[in-house]
Amino acid sequence: MRLFTVILLPLLILAAILAGVWLGGETLAARELARLSQAGLGFSATSITPLRDPSRIGVHLTGAGLTGTAGQLHLAEADLSVKPLSPTVLRLDLPASAKVDLGAGPQDLGLSDPRASLRLLPLSGLVPGRLGVSSGPMTLDGTPLAEKLVLNAQLAPLGHDAPPASVSAYDINLSLQGLSPQALPELAGAAEALNVSGTLALIGQGRLWLDAAPTPMVLAGGHLRPSGLRIDGAELQFGPLTARVVGMLRPDAQGRAEGALAIYTADAGPVLDAAAGAGMLPGSAVKLAGTMLRSLSAMPMPGEADGDDPAKPRSINWPAPTAGQLRLPILFADGRMSFGPIPLGPAPAFPAPIAGAQP
Repeated sequence: MRLFTVILLPLLILAAILAGVWLGGETLAARELARLSQAGLGFSATSITPLRDPSRIGVHLTGAGLTGTAGQLHLAEADLSVKPLSPTVLRLDLPASAKVDLGAGPQDLGLSDPRASLRLLPLSGLVPGRLGVSSGPMTLDGTPLAEKLVLNAQLAPLGHDAPPASVSAYDINLSLQGLSPQALPELAGAAEALNVSGTLALIGQGRLWLDAAPTPMVLAGGHLRPSGLRIDGAELQFGPLTARVVGMLRPDAQGRAEGALAIYTADAGPVLDAAAGAGMLPGSAVKLAGTMLRSLSAMPMPGEADGDDPAKPRSINWPAPTAGQLRLPILFADGRMSFGPIPLGPAPAFPAPIAGAQP
């Protein structure tokens, strides 16, 4: 998912910055964005000019570069604008192609009918209230990448299960269809190990907590970090294999993941083999787990033993597996990750800053 992080989040930052200055007019917006381009905050552009379009207010960018912790994105051109009658709704008009670098060198990213819009809340410091991003068929270096992407984020209340450091929260809905393993080495390795053909699809809902309100100033400073992630349900299909993921993660005091995930699947053996083939799980742990899958599936998940005790409200409800399914527990605690009682090694670092600038 690093590819979509590097595409979407820097654009959100840029749009929020533009929204913060649009009231001063296109000339001021162009001047402020030019200043940011020289400030080393992850955004650069060869030229920034007012649109001078009577139907909208905004700027035209050429040679725009966006750099974040997930990689780099280069756009030959792009327009950022608002309609005079809808000044809090920003539209991003993107080109049909771009350059993206996820750490292995620049690659050509092809987009089809890309759309992005952002509704801001003026009375809350221009915090994004809703974000929508979509694209039709995409390619990477000419290889089919995905058939369709739709992402929506809606500002939400913190809720009783918000991690302590949380200041804001967003409900996320994601649909990614036809993701091609051939375009991404990690997926290609898993597909080869399983001798699986076909594409991957992901449909998921959840809530993302942040340690600050994502105002234009915070986003431009590059200090916004996730404080928690709850996955209410992520349905994955990889060729003939299917799985559902539910869980919740947050950073511990050392910045490593803490919490639990449950993987529900009727294809437990192949799913574990796919995880091992993609380098997500050690092969030795997968082999050991294969002999005790049913015991692992019967394990209670964190908080499940509390039942309906009102004094201990659950952070998440763990569904029971359906007929033919197993529930595979992945636990993160004390800086370690385990598959039930089977150690897997150090817990991964919880996501780095998600603002566009380097910390």
